[in-house]
Amino acid sequence: MKTITLACKDRPDYTLKVLNSLKEQNKKLDDYKLYVNIDPGCKEVEDICKKVDFIETDIKILQLNESNIRKRIDKNTYDVMERTFSDGSDFNLYLEDDVIMSPDALDIMDWYAGQDLTNIALLCLCNLWDRTNQPDENLVYKVRCACGWGFITSKFQFEKYCKPAWITKPSWDKAVANYIRTFEGIYNLVPQLSRTSNIGAKGTDKGACYRMFMIGHKYNKIKGKKFNYYLQNKVRVF
Repeated sequence: MKTITLACKDRPDYTLKVLNSLKEQNKKLDDYKLYVNIDPGCKEVEDICKKVDFIETDIKILQLNESNIRKRIDKNTYDVMERTFSDGSDFNLYLEDDVIMSPDALDIMDWYAGQDLTNIALLCLCNLWDRTNQPDENLVYKVRCACGWGFITSKFQFEKYCKPAWITKPSWDKAVANYIRTFEGIYNLVPQLSRTSNIGAKGTDKGACYRMFMIGHKYNKIKGKKFNYYLQNKVRVF
């Protein structure tokens, strides 16, 4: 089973855009299931998610008695991942309520699932490091860095490379990225042309990150195109 997870809080306009990017995928969604976790307190987000009718959906509204926003984010994101793999997911595409997808995000997920992943931890769909003016839209390569703004992982990869570090300081994404780097000879994959982008100019603590990385960020926006993804084994260093 292949799944998509979505962690939401209190930004209904962003949540709607993320769901629309899922609805606009090249692939039919019959064989996918969407798991949604919603931080309590925003009925509009709950209503938007409950109205989704284009994909099988499993929604959980968390009851978190935690005033620390950073800890709440970590627990929400971890819980939705744990939930989907406990239910039998083989590969999962992780999203948050401000991460929109390219139309071929699920196509590249299928490609990834068919690769030799012996020495791979994640496929990170958002490339923050390569500012090539004319990126090769088919190219995927190895890196030691990681970005949590949309990534794909198998159950095995999650259990080995993500789960032990998720709910630790400084935040889940930095903790996981740092933990993966402790494994010698283990890499993440990233497409040269991003397949996700972050729209989070407001809310949580991502405003500064948005301004730093997303101004002028390129990602695939072409619907219906078939790509010939290929892996370059040379490790890119940034």
